[in-house]
Formats: sequence, C-alpha cells, structure tokens
Amino acid sequence: MDINFRRPAYHGVDAQLLAVQEIATPNIQTNEIQTAVNESITGVIPKRLPEPINFELNARLYRRKLLAERWSRRLSIVMYGLLALAVILAVVGFYVDHIYRGRALPYSYVGSVAIGGMSEAQVVTALRQQESQLTIRFTDGGLTTTVPVSKLGIEFNIQQLADQITHHSFNPFYYLSVHHFTASPNFTGNQLSQFLNQYVNNTKTAPENAVIIKTKSGLAIQPELQGFQANIDYLSKNILSKTADFSNPTINVNTVTTNPQIYRSDLAEQLSEGNALLKNPVTIKYRNTVITPSLKDKLDWLQITQVPGTTSDSLTFTPALVRAYVLAQANKFQQHISSSSAQLPGQTVSTYQGTVINNIDDVTNQIVQAMNSSTPAAVTFTASQQTYNALTPASQ
Repeated sequence: MDINFRRPAYHGVDAQLLAVQEIATPNIQTNEIQTAVNESITGVIPKRLPEPINFELNARLYRRKLLAERWSRRLSIVMYGLLALAVILAVVGFYVDHIYRGRALPYSYVGSVAIGGMSEAQVVTALRQQESQLTIRFTDGGLTTTVPVSKLGIEFNIQQLADQITHHSFNPFYYLSVHHFTASPNFTGNQLSQFLNQYVNNTKTAPENAVIIKTKSGLAIQPELQGFQANIDYLSKNILSKTADFSNPTINVNTVTTNPQIYRSDLAEQLSEGNALLKNPVTIKYRNTVITPSLKDKLDWLQITQVPGTTSDSLTFTPALVRAYVLAQANKFQQHISSSSAQLPGQTVSTYQGTVINNIDDVTNQIVQAMNSSTPAAVTFTASQQTYNALTPASQ
C-alpha cells in the first residue's frame, strides 16, 4: 500500500476503512460486529476535512521560481564576463605601462599637439616648436592685432611639463582615456607690461555721461555711452589662461568697460521739470501790445550745466540772455528824435529827446524769477520822455 506522508489524516482514513472491510466479511453480519465497525470508523475519521490543492497558485509559484533561477544564471554569466573583461584590460594595461615606461601614453595631447608615445626629449622638442609659432589675437571692436607670444616674455616651463607627461603613475586602466595636459606659463621681465601699456593707451575710449540737451520741441536726454579701457591685470590673467594649452587664443580687449557717472535714468525727473519750466506762461505788455516769448526764445535763455560730483544737471535761465531779449523788444517801441548837434574837437555831440523804456532791468529780473520758479508772470514796460546826449566821432 502506497502512503503519502504529507497528508496523513486523509490517507489514514482509507487505510482504516480497508482494514475494517477486511475484517467485516459478508458472512458475519451480527449487530455486535456492525456496532464495533461503526465505532471504529467514527474514531478514525478526522473532524476537519483537508483543504483542496490550488493548482493555479502552485503553478504560478513554480513559474516564478523558474524565472528567478533563469535570471540568477544570466546575472552570474554577466558578472563573470565583466570580471573576465576587467582582467583582460588590466593585463593589457600592465603591458602598455611596460612598453610606454618613460614615454607619453597613447592619446596624450598638449592643446592640439599629439605627443602619444614620445619620449621626454621628443616632447620638449615638439612643444618648443609649437611655442615658436604661438600668436595672440587682440580684438578691439572691428580691429584685430596679432602679436607673437615670443615678444611678450612668457615662460611655459616646458621641461617640467615634459617630465610630468612621461613619468606618469601606474594605473592599469589609464591608457583607456584621452589625456590633455596644460602648461603653467608665467611672465618674465617687463616685456608684457610695456606692450600692454602701449596697447591700452591706444585703445582707450572715455565714457560719456548722459546729458540734457535742447531740441526744437523742448528738452531731451542724450543717453550715456560706456567707455572701453583694457585692464592690464585682466589681460595678463587672460593671456596666461588661454595660452596654457599652447593654442593661438583670441582675446577681446573691449570686455573691460568703464561706466559713466550719469545715466539717463538719473536725469528723467529733471527733464520733466525742465520741460514744465519751458511751458510757464510769461508775457510783456506795452500799451496795447502784448509780447509772448516763443519756445525757441525760452530755450535761448536756458543754460544747461553738469554739476561736478553729482548725477544731475543745472537748468537756469540766465539774466544776461533774458535782458538781451527784453532790450530787443524795448527797442521796437522807443522813439528817438534828434533835436540838435554840436561840434567838438574830433567829436560830435548829438542831443536826443523821445520816448524811452525805463524799466528794462526790472522787467528782466521779473521774467528770470518767474521762469526759474515756474510761476506765471505778466510784466509791463513803462516809458518816459527823456533827453540825453550821445558822442560820436566827428566826420572828416
């Protein structure tokens, strides 16, 4: 009889039943024997029935187990492959390090100069040749100046660089990458400073401040301009950094700028105030005539001056310019009548009598004050009858 020990309860019942059936033959069917058989069967039947087998769940778990085993085998293969590759590369690295001992490793460069496989002496020779051909292009706007590096007194420490390239530390994988080397240049003597001082002075452009200007329609702002001035320290550092790889660099001189002191934003408020002053109404009256100065007349009176050490302009109406205008208007109304003349040695004395404007200075002061304070003003010419003498050279 085949008994599965994983399910003892279930198969145990079958065994007991078979045993009972063997004992209980068809020839013995008494009540006592039947009772004993029933009690025996009742005693061996379990109280809890066994759970049925879930074949779908077991199949899923089995597939997962197979998948995990498959990936485990693949991962092991990959790991062993990588390990073998690393060992092979390391062996090649040992060989490369041996044959390139005292020489530059493959794929080594100084700038655009390929030095792979060169000895220290060969590296020095190649870099000396490249050094003799190096130039620097200085650009200033649309102008370009090319200068040989040999004229600037730059030392590249080529011997030290060659020693660094050819005496590399051991690394079995170092040959797999590209190696770029740079020098540590420095200046010797004062050749560079002499060149830069001369070059900077020739390319210097001073900045221009923003300023309020007169136009036909009023006041406007002429914007500021930045100045361009090469900074010697800036250029020196730029030259050292860009020639370290033995290339032919281009350096923009105009990168360094000098800023103005006054910007258009500084004058915006003052511009608004100045245009408001020009709109201030001023009139001059004489009898039935009213004279109104034009915008052009007021602009002629206005004097614009930049105030040193500040970010503003001075806007003032100049008394002398206003008086010239007032006098010109007064002359239109004055009437002179020559009454008599007398001859003196070398001179002629003329006596005039007529209507004369007698408050020119007062009218001038009132207009200047009104314009500077943006206060409307209406002034009046006053006249009187006067007699005065004038001397003129005697006619020959």
